[in-house]
Amino acid sequence: MTLREAFLKQLTDCGLREDEAQKVMERVEADPVMEAVKFSDTHEGYPVQCVAAIWMNIKRHALAYIDDEKPQHFARPMFTQEGVPTP
Repeated sequence: MTLREAFLKQLTDCGLREDEAQKVMERVEADPVMEAVKFSDTHEGYPVQCVAAIWMNIKRHALAYIDDEKPQHFARPMFTQEGVPTP
């Protein structure tokens, strides 16, 4: 499983629809801060700490997407709570 696939699954597990998760990942991949991350690499090749740090940034993008597009989205709390499991 690639990093992109793992994070798409995590986003949908947190309540986003597949199309919403895709839009969040498009934002993430366009973020200059994330340019060093190769989302086509296998998920298993990254240390857990790196995956957790990437997930923190993805949650930030998910919140921005929700706030911009669907402020009343039922899944919003999933991206604001501490302790949401990483993929």
